[in-house]
Amino acid sequence: MVQAWLAVMAFLVLCMIAVGGATRLTDSGLSITEWQPLLGAIPPLNEAHWLEAFDKYRQIPEYHLVNKGMSLEEFKFIYWWEWGHRFLGRLIGLAFALPLAFFAWNGMLRPGALPKYLGVLALGGVQGAIGWYMVSSGLVDRVDVSHYRLALHLSVAFLILGLLVWLAMQLRDAPVGSRSQALPAAATAIAGLIVAIVYAQVALGAFVAGLKAGLAYNTWPLMNGRIIPDDLFALSPWLVNFVENATTANLRAPARRNSIGADDARHRDAAARRSNWPGHCTSGRCRDCSDRRGAPLLAGAKRGGRGLTARPIRRRA
Repeated sequence: MVQAWLAVMAFLVLCMIAVGGATRLTDSGLSITEWQPLLGAIPPLNEAHWLEAFDKYRQIPEYHLVNKGMSLEEFKFIYWWEWGHRFLGRLIGLAFALPLAFFAWNGMLRPGALPKYLGVLALGGVQGAIGWYMVSSGLVDRVDVSHYRLALHLSVAFLILGLLVWLAMQLRDAPVGSRSQALPAAATAIAGLIVAIVYAQVALGAFVAGLKAGLAYNTWPLMNGRIIPDDLFALSPWLVNFVENATTANLRAPARRNSIGADDARHRDAAARRSNWPGHCTSGRCRDCSDRRGAPLLAGAKRGGRGLTARPIRRRA
C-alpha cells in the first residue's frame, strides 16, 4: 500500500510540473501578486473580489509593459492557471502528509523510513516558499521571473520527483528464490552519471526558458550560419556568459533542437494573438539596453541580459 501511495504521489508531482509548464507558457505566473499559504486556497468568489485581485495585478510592470488594457475576463484566464498550480501544490501536500501520518501511526512503514518521508514532506514545504521567492522576483522592475529562481524551482521539483521514485523502488519485493546482489561499482557510477546529466539538463533548460534563449537563433544546427556564434562570450566578465548570455545557454546541442521548435511555435502563436510590441525601455537601468538609454528590448533578449524582457502585448480573441 505504501508503495502504491508513493507511486501516486510521484504521478501528482509530475502533473504539478506539467501544470507549472502550462502556467509559464500562458504567461500566467505573475497573475497572483501575493502569497497566502492558507487563505490563498480560496479563489475570488464574487465580482468585488475579482476586481480587487485585478487591481493588484495592474500595479506590477507586467501589466503596464505587456498586458496594458487587458480585460477582466482575460485576467481571469491567467489567474485560474496560477491558482490551479498553487492549489495542486496544496493538494499534493495534504495527499502526502495525511497518509504518512496514518502509515506511521499504524506501524506500516519500514524501520528507519519515517525520517526519509518527513524529509520529503519538509522539502515540499520549502518548494512552496521557493515558488513564491521566484514569483516575487517578477513583481518589481521586470516583466518575468528571475531565471536563477526559475531554475531553482524546477530543479527542486525534479528532486522531489526523484526522491519519491527512489523511495518507491526501495519497497520492491525481490523475486521468489532470488538473492539480492549489489551492482558492480562501474554500473552504479554510470547510472549516477546518467542521472546527474539528466538533472543538469533540466536545470539548464530552465535557464534557456528564463533567458528566452530559444529565440536567440532560429536555425539548427548552425547558429546564424556558424557552429560557434560570435557573441558566445559577449558579456564581461566572461564567466557571466554561462548564466546570463542567451547565446551561450542556447548552444547546448541536446536541447537546441527541441527548444527551437517549441519557442518558434510559441512565438508564432503569440504573433497571431497579439498586435503590438512594447516600444523601448524607459527605466534607464536596463542591462539589456546597448546604450543604457533605452535601446529596443529585443536586442537584450538576444544577448540574455538581466533587465526587462520584451514580450508582445497580449490580445486574445
